[in-house]
Amino acid sequence: MRTNSLGNNPEKVFQRVISAEASLTIPRGAPVCLVMNATNDGLAVVLPRTGGQAKINAFSFGVALDDIVAGALGEVQTYGVCNYVRLCLQSRSQSTGANTIPTADTVALGAMLLVVTDSRVEDCFSTIADTVAAASSDAQTLTRNNLANAFLGQSVASAAAIATSTSETRLAVTQAVKAFLRFM
Repeated sequence: MRTNSLGNNPEKVFQRVISAEASLTIPRGAPVCLVMNATNDGLAVVLPRTGGQAKINAFSFGVALDDIVAGALGEVQTYGVCNYVRLCLQSRSQSTGANTIPTADTVALGAMLLVVTDSRVEDCFSTIADTVAAASSDAQTLTRNNLANAFLGQSVASAAAIATSTSETRLAVTQAVKAFLRFM
């Protein structure tokens, strides 16, 4: 663990990790969760899509500071202001055809952020309002274990809807934002 608490700088906590992904790269700003399989416990991490809902609820661990390739060492931030967190702003239900990506609402400073469990927009954060809406429409289960470990550290302006064509394959629009983390 590395703690940045010198002088008048804000306190931040970083943890050294190893990617337990088989082939996926953990992208910068993505949340990670501990594997906890009796091998490298407390060190090995995976993306939320690999860990699944149970590990996201119990073992969310931090945000990757840089891309971490499969099997490599890297660092995650577990506490403090993080200047690069992946936030899902907009998503749609199908990857082809003229299915419009809806308008994104303005998001206020301090909004609670949860790890996204929706398969369309994996490996990023979402506002609690968007997560509840996705859960109700996609038969996901939100429990009291879905704790907010991140809070938006800036306001995010609304975004216009995106009219998609048959060649558009994105399911989500993400943006890097500043957030306050408290995974400890």
